[in-house]
Order: sequence, then structure tokens, then C-alpha cells
Amino acid sequence: MVRTDRTEPKINFKKQAGIESRKRSLAKTISWRIIATAVTILVAFIWLGEWTTSIALAITANGIKAVLYYTHERAWNRTSFGRKKVKEDYTI
Repeated sequence: MVRTDRTEPKINFKKQAGIESRKRSLAKTISWRIIATAVTILVAFIWLGEWTTSIALAITANGIKAVLYYTHERAWNRTSFGRKKVKEDYTI
């Protein structure tokens, strides 16, 4: 038997649907780049067989990619494409 007398909690998604802060974009960039750098080091080591060259390659490539990713995130944040408009609630 399914209970239908329960009321769903009201969740305010307005803050979640807003524009991301630069701080959040930067945190996402850093966390993803840590993962990507580790993968690049491993793949480069398997390919090249040298740790020093693999680490240098990974740091250089992922440093450039971090700047590009952050710029990309901020550019997407300026567009409304794919976002749902939130109807303002003016009840007092």
C-alpha cells in the first residue's frame, strides 16, 4: 500500500540554479586537474618509461588545460543555454 498523505518537503532551488561563483569554478578546475594529472603521468610513464619526463609533461600539459578549462567554465556560466528559468516567489 502506498501512502499518499505525505507532503513532499519544499526545496528552494533558486540558489542552486544561480550562477556559479569564481571560487566554485576554480575548485572544480583544481580537483579535476589533480585527477587528470595523475592519469597523464601514468600514461606518459607507460609510454616513455621515464618518471622525470612523464611528470614534466603532465604538469605542463595539465597546467595549460587548467587555464583553458577554467575559461571554458566561466564562459558557459555567462550563457543561459540549458538552464531552466526559476519563477520568482513574491509571497509575503
